[in-house]
Amino acid sequence: MSYPQTPAPSGATAMCAGVLAALGSLAHLLSAAGSFIVALIPPRVYCDRQPCPQPAYLPHLAVAGGIGIVLLSVGCLLAAGAFGLFRRRHKGQTRVQEGCVLALVSHLVGLAVVAILISTREITDSDAVDFSITVAIALLFPLVTLALASSPSTKRWLDHTPAR
Repeated sequence: MSYPQTPAPSGATAMCAGVLAALGSLAHLLSAAGSFIVALIPPRVYCDRQPCPQPAYLPHLAVAGGIGIVLLSVGCLLAAGAFGLFRRRHKGQTRVQEGCVLALVSHLVGLAVVAILISTREITDSDAVDFSITVAIALLFPLVTLALASSPSTKRWLDHTPAR
C-alpha cells in the first residue's frame, strides 16, 4: 500500500518575505547613513553669543545619532534575516521577524513623538499630517514582510528537507 506524497512546498511566501526583507534592509541602511551624515552637520542654533557653545549641538547629535543606530539595527537584522531565509535557515525567519517588529515599534514611537510635539505646539498640524501619512505608508512594508515571514507556509518550506 503506497501513500500519496504531499508535494514539496514552493517557498514562494518565504522568497517574497526574503526579497521584502532585503529591500527593507537596503532602505534602512541608506537611511542610517543619511541620519549619521545629518548628525555631523551642525544645526542652526540661535544663541546670544557667537560662536554658539558646543552643548547646543548635543541634542541634535543625540537625536540624529540615536535614530541612526535604530535604523542600522533594523537594517542589519533584516539583511541577516533575508540571507538566512534564502539559505533556508530558521534563524533567518526569526531575524526578519525581529527586524520587522523593531521597525514597527520605532515607527510607532515616532508617531508618539509627533503627537507630543503637536500638543506642545512645536510643529504645525500640516507637518504632523504629512509625517503621519508617511509613517502610515512606511508601516505597510514591515507589516507585509512580518506577515509573510510568520506565515505557516514559510515555516513548512523551512522545515521541508528536499530529497537528494
